[in-house]
Amino acid sequence: MPLAPRSHPAACLLAHFIALATAQAQTTWDGGGGGAETTINNPANWNSPGNDILPSFTGTTAVTFGTGGSTATINAHVSFTGVTLNRAAAFTLAPDALTGGSLTLRSVNSGSTPNLIVSTAAGGVQTIDAPLHVDTTNTANRFLAIANNSASQTLDINGALARGTSATADFALRFYGVAGSTTRIDGPVSNLAGVQQIFNTNSGTTWGGDLVFGGDRASTASISIASNGTGNAPASTARLFLGESPADVQSWGNITLNNTIQLIVGGTISAGTISVGGSASASGTRILGHSTEHSSLSLTGGSFTTNVTLGGPGVNDNHFGLIKTGPATLTLGGAHTYAGSTVVQTGGLALTGQIVSPVVIQAGGTLSGEGSTSGTLTFGAGLSTLQFNPATEPGALTAASVSAPGATVIVSPSAAISPGATYTVLRLSAGVFSGAPSAVFAPGARGATLAYANADTELAYTAGSASAADLVWSGDHATNPTFWDVVATPNWTNAGAPDRFYAGDNVLFDDTATTTTVAIQGSSVPVGNLVFDHTTKNYVVSGGVLAGSGSLTKRGGGALTLAQTSVNTFSGPLALQGGTLSVSLLNQIGGASSTRAIGFDGGTLAFTGPTATTNTIPVTLGALGGTISITGSTLNSDGSTAYSTLRLGAPITGAGDLIKTGPAVLALGQNTAVTLGNTFSGAIHVNQGVLDIRNPDSLGLTSAGTFIDNANLTLFPFGQNAGVTFAAEPLTFLGSSHLRHQNDDLDSDIVNTLVGPVTLSAGATLGV
Repeated sequence: MPLAPRSHPAACLLAHFIALATAQAQTTWDGGGGGAETTINNPANWNSPGNDILPSFTGTTAVTFGTGGSTATINAHVSFTGVTLNRAAAFTLAPDALTGGSLTLRSVNSGSTPNLIVSTAAGGVQTIDAPLHVDTTNTANRFLAIANNSASQTLDINGALARGTSATADFALRFYGVAGSTTRIDGPVSNLAGVQQIFNTNSGTTWGGDLVFGGDRASTASISIASNGTGNAPASTARLFLGESPADVQSWGNITLNNTIQLIVGGTISAGTISVGGSASASGTRILGHSTEHSSLSLTGGSFTTNVTLGGPGVNDNHFGLIKTGPATLTLGGAHTYAGSTVVQTGGLALTGQIVSPVVIQAGGTLSGEGSTSGTLTFGAGLSTLQFNPATEPGALTAASVSAPGATVIVSPSAAISPGATYTVLRLSAGVFSGAPSAVFAPGARGATLAYANADTELAYTAGSASAADLVWSGDHATNPTFWDVVATPNWTNAGAPDRFYAGDNVLFDDTATTTTVAIQGSSVPVGNLVFDHTTKNYVVSGGVLAGSGSLTKRGGGALTLAQTSVNTFSGPLALQGGTLSVSLLNQIGGASSTRAIGFDGGTLAFTGPTATTNTIPVTLGALGGTISITGSTLNSDGSTAYSTLRLGAPITGAGDLIKTGPAVLALGQNTAVTLGNTFSGAIHVNQGVLDIRNPDSLGLTSAGTFIDNANLTLFPFGQNAGVTFAAEPLTFLGSSHLRHQNDDLDSDIVNTLVGPVTLSAGATLGV
């Protein structure tokens, strides 16, 4: 039930803004033309009879649609700084069918000045059928703010909503609304590249109403939704609807919910990941169904723990299901009551909480966790994986019953276990297993066995004593030559004989393979030691992640590209001893918070992705040193190229040289005034692009020097309030090079100091 309107400072501020805009601009629609004449460029339709003055249509005037006429026809392209809809009865801003007029809102926003305000105390429906463009070049507050300030008031935006062509790239849509209000966006939303928030709360306002995105939205896949953690948190009545009919099909980007809110799934909705803020800011968030018919929410990943609940106490709250797509893993923790099926099409589901939803693991999917479902667990026809964590014994996954028609389920531990140890991996709460375990389940490690226990209500896994095998990739399977899976596909040789991969096996990729494109099936493979030693061939690894306790070593002159998007979780060392390891995300070498060192001794790390930063991944330089090549870039709106930055803020140690290549930026240091612990004694050779140094010891020990050869050295104390005095590193500039000072705090006078000698080699030029 809608809450009664209540006094609020934000409402007073908005009311003041409305009154001020009306009083100063004197541009109120009154429909004074009479009859069927409703065109917006008729002076008789503005203000009062005898004082009929057109407002400016060039983006310098705010207007109010007040008491007259139920329709204003936009028969020209008009631009206002803001629009207030203050009508007691239904009102429509409609485009002319012949001229196709559009409405542009152009303004310099402030944190408390909406562009579009609905402020009718009597309620009703206000409609905008005209195409609505947003065009603001203000650098501080780039957003369209829509405020619906009346309980029982509905604003329908049916026209296409787009960013103006001259608006800046970073742009947000902000929606405010009191309890009981509804803002419905039924028209397409487009041209929002670089959007940061599709909605959020704002300082001085509170969102307590419904925001509804209706209809089909298959074209909005690149738009992410985020509720901003700044400003006033939404009221407990705030709801966001994605679809309002089972027939609505929508596709969104990632969804981030930083405040407590109700997310209503009202159709067939697909998204990237859904992230819910920490318990302090988003506790109590719910994802709910909408109607008597079941809807679905399709995700590539995310984590639902105790700060979010899927389902609720209402009649229709539980009428939706989940579909998991993509190679990442979706985590379900906490307790959830949604009743539709949870279907894993690809990737993984980590069930660590309690659900009532039936679970379906299709071929290629992975199920893990020690949670429970009161529904049926179904493994679809084909190969899938059931993974258990031996560290959580005696915990086990629980389901009411199991169905596995035509399925083969590989049961694997997520870590090494002792021979002879037995673990319960699956329990049934309302049924029993039938037949032999081998009819459905197969152990994923060599020598392991499976058996039913406790009156056939449990599946038990006993580790074998067989040693891990040493396999060589052949990639010559007749049907699936790219598949790297557990047990299923014989794309390997063992002492020259064909074999399959088992959990924990050691593997070698060399120049003898038939296929060098490797696709990891399922969410992960638990591998032992992993060696790429190849010179004449290049490998690409995609799909699931590299897990297990082993190491990864790159040798030989060939290139290895890790192309997964999820975090490779193998826990052993990373050694680059030859050739090139190419990554586009830090996830591919353990993630930005990994503490595993990148160990160079003759190899190259090629970073090809967008800007990335880590303060935890150290670097060690062996006697043969290492090369870091950075080539990532994006295209600016003016057509220029913006090169990526890879910032390394953890210690660099060892005796070898560090070589920087590629046109992009390598930053050594942190964004605070700290000592990094860089003690490497080799030289730095910058042969291309930019070396950005931020801390006194960024360049390591001072014995070998730094050489800038046809490249740039930038002194950049980012985020620091004072300049940096760099250690006495000898600097040598060769070719056509530059020495630059960059200051992110233009209001302060920051001076950086180079203590060591600076040498300009013969024939070199130095730009500053």
